[in-house]
Amino acid sequence: MSLSSTTRPADDRCPGVLRPYVSGDGTLVRLRAPGGHIPTATLSALARYAATNAAPVIQLTSRGNLQLRGLPDPLPADLEPFVIELGLLPSSTHEVMRNIIASPFEATPVAAIVAAYDEVLRADPTLARLPGRWLVAIDDGSGDVMSTPWDVSYQASAPEHGIVRAASSGLGRQVTRADAAAARIEASRRFVAHREPSGHQPVIWNARELSGRADLLGEGAGPVGEPRVSAPPSPGAYGDDLLAGVPLGMLEQHQAELLTELAEEVVLTPWRSVLVPGAAAQASRVAGAGLVVDAASGFTRVTACVGAPHCARTGSPTLQIARGLARDEDVPAVHVSGCDRRCGHPAQAIDVINPADLVQARALIADLEPAQ
Repeated sequence: MSLSSTTRPADDRCPGVLRPYVSGDGTLVRLRAPGGHIPTATLSALARYAATNAAPVIQLTSRGNLQLRGLPDPLPADLEPFVIELGLLPSSTHEVMRNIIASPFEATPVAAIVAAYDEVLRADPTLARLPGRWLVAIDDGSGDVMSTPWDVSYQASAPEHGIVRAASSGLGRQVTRADAAAARIEASRRFVAHREPSGHQPVIWNARELSGRADLLGEGAGPVGEPRVSAPPSPGAYGDDLLAGVPLGMLEQHQAELLTELAEEVVLTPWRSVLVPGAAAQASRVAGAGLVVDAASGFTRVTACVGAPHCARTGSPTLQIARGLARDEDVPAVHVSGCDRRCGHPAQAIDVINPADLVQARALIADLEPAQ
């Protein structure tokens, strides 16, 4: 199997609780929530902890995970036991590779597949060598999570059947829903075997960097066509449920506390939104707390990395600029990045890199938009 020619260090820098990252605004830790399902009491507890010990927000990531930032260095001694008590650190060896995104609406079947994969993943010592950028997608057939650059996916094609794929290559393997977790685990094991460096072979981080992706899928793999891909769902009511966007992915304490009043559990999405079961009738209350329930809001199209003064890599105040752009009625899908790393960049968005201010950002969009 041939690999990409990209050379890089063997270890990525994806953070966790046990592997924090020191940034310009202090220390950052990432908390995995496989499939996005999380008790609202847990969100509220995290928000209270952040208000006392860190930047007073919970940051939602493009993989449906959570981040606390602005923590001191070294980390508070009570952080690790606090996170363990919340159930967000069930394994000290398999922390950073538990990145699993899933369709948020069909809760029961998808949640069961997520739980099965995560359980086997944490029990396999070999899979502790997966990189922190490894991403598994579990799709209910709608295609809503398939636009994210995943490594291995399961997409339902019938109630009890689906297709496991390795990157979006047109190659896959038909499996039953009961076998979906085992098939993805096997693909993960095969990836670990292929990514281990030997001689002058470069280390790889993602399945899409392999040319022979069918090798990850084992016997029975072959052409299955491209996966179904749909646009991410917009904020608003879906039956009795409410999908609420979190502006720029920054969930504030009062918003987390409101969620505890509306539901016992919510689903974090890869689109920096929260599915709140049974809360459609409370849309005006949710909007009053500053969350987004209107599909026409500019915050559905504008994202940003954390930028200055929080990140030492840039002087661009990306969050401030993004808030200004979100107020523009005709703003396109755009991501404001402080540097070429483009942290948190969505798949379909104009890149505005290192703008000095809102005026320059608008000028860059005007220059770039015709080329999109």
